[in-house]
Amino acid sequence: MSVWYDEYRFPLSEEMEKAFRACEADELLRKATRIQLDFHKMVVESGDHANDGIFRMALTRATEKLAIFLVDPWSQEDIEKVDLRDPLYQEYDAFRNLLDCLLAEVLSEKEIIDATVRILCDQLARRARS
Repeated sequence: MSVWYDEYRFPLSEEMEKAFRACEADELLRKATRIQLDFHKMVVESGDHANDGIFRMALTRATEKLAIFLVDPWSQEDIEKVDLRDPLYQEYDAFRNLLDCLLAEVLSEKEIIDATVRILCDQLARRARS
């Protein structure tokens, strides 16, 4: 699986990198091991990864699921289902608290999600190699 993540390690644009650094979102995502593992789980559940095309589709589906946790407002029902002390929830919540900063840096939600996935793929590839 690390081979697949390695192939999706694209550098962030200068604008994205600057915004993520200014808001400390890059540092948060690099340390957010629970988000990294949750994203990996979403990718694994989205396909059998027999080839690059299937992995790409799984990555797309996982990105769509991840976006819900990153940028969509949580419904009251979702909030009632989650343990607010859960470390995974706390990592997602910490990222969501940076959204206003990232949006103020003139990034769209799509750009934020794209940059987040690039950082997560980079971290997962690094983890697999170590």
